[in-house]
This record gives sequence, structure tokens and C-alpha cells, in this order.
Amino acid sequence: MYITSATTDDIPACADLLAEVFSEDGVTRAFYPGDVDIEYHLRFHEEAMLRSHLPEAAVVDMAIDAETKDLLGVAFWIKPDAKPRLLKKIQALPLWWKALPSFSALPQIRKLSKKFDDAKPDAPHWALAEIGVSSAARGRGVGGALLRHRLERIDREHDAAYLEATSKKAAQLYGRHGFQPHITLDIDGIPCYTMLRPTKPYL
Repeated sequence: MYITSATTDDIPACADLLAEVFSEDGVTRAFYPGDVDIEYHLRFHEEAMLRSHLPEAAVVDMAIDAETKDLLGVAFWIKPDAKPRLLKKIQALPLWWKALPSFSALPQIRKLSKKFDDAKPDAPHWALAEIGVSSAARGRGVGGALLRHRLERIDREHDAAYLEATSKKAAQLYGRHGFQPHITLDIDGIPCYTMLRPTKPYL
């Protein structure tokens, strides 16, 4: 296994993997009220996010099987104080349109999005927007390898890192990588654990 940075050519494959992983996530499902095909809409959401941010405002690390070249996992990091360029946001509008399950879902999406936005630290930080491992690659240490790869670079830059863990198991994993509890959110009855990794001196 090796880790490499995604380019815009890799966006479709990364979006596919993240949509597959997060379509079963309880916190993610709270954004899609009603009986909808979550993975279908989430696929467009993932591609819109990636196309809006890459490469100026984010980095995406990909774990690749050295023999088969299969995509094993993806980590999507937003750079400190980075914002997507306006042109990129406009170009992604058709994808955002397809990501929306219905107009009636907008109040729910806005309400939950505000909760996440309000919990973010004020100080500059790298934000782990998403990390996902394909079902076929779980148990092989892919997620840990992706985290170590980027956190080592973040430490070299003396930066902080932030994320949202959607389960206690995930929060425990992130805790082993130096993340500390920040704020616990209530997402329609599901706890979501925001976590902060303070700046560290790089030795």
C-alpha cells in the first residue's frame, strides 16, 4: 500500500468511495430526511465538495493497493482558513442541485450544517472533512496510515487539526492519533464527537 495525492482526474473514484462509506453513517443520514436513495444524492455531494475545493483549498490523500492499484481509502483535508474559489463553486452548482434530495430537506440541512459550523474552532486549523475506507480494505490499517501520513506533515507545519467523529469507535481511533474531545453535538438524537488536535512541536 502507498499513499498519494489526488488530482482532479481522481475525483470521480474518490467520490464513489466516500458516498459508499457514508451512505450507511447515522449522522450523514440525518441530512437526508424521508425515504430517499442516500447514496445516489451523496455521490453528487461528494463530487461537488471535491471539485469546489481541489486543489487550492484542500488536499485529498488516497491509499492505493501497490499490486492491484485499487483505491483503498480516501482522506479529504481542508486547508487552514481556505475557502473555495467563486468560479469553482459556480461550476459545481449542477452537482449541488443533484445532491439535494428535495427542497423540503433544505431546512433540515441548514439546521444541522449550522450546528457543525458553530462547533468549529476559531483558530486556524486543518479540517478532516472526511476519511473513508472501502469495505474490501477494512481491517488492513488503511485509515490509520492515511491519518499518520497527513498528520506528520501538519506537525511539521506546527498546525492544529480538527474533525468530527460520528461514532465512539471512530473517536477512540482519533484519540490514539492525538485528537482530544472538543464539543459533542446532538444530531437528531445521534451523538457526534468533534475533536481537536492541538499544535505540536515537530522534533
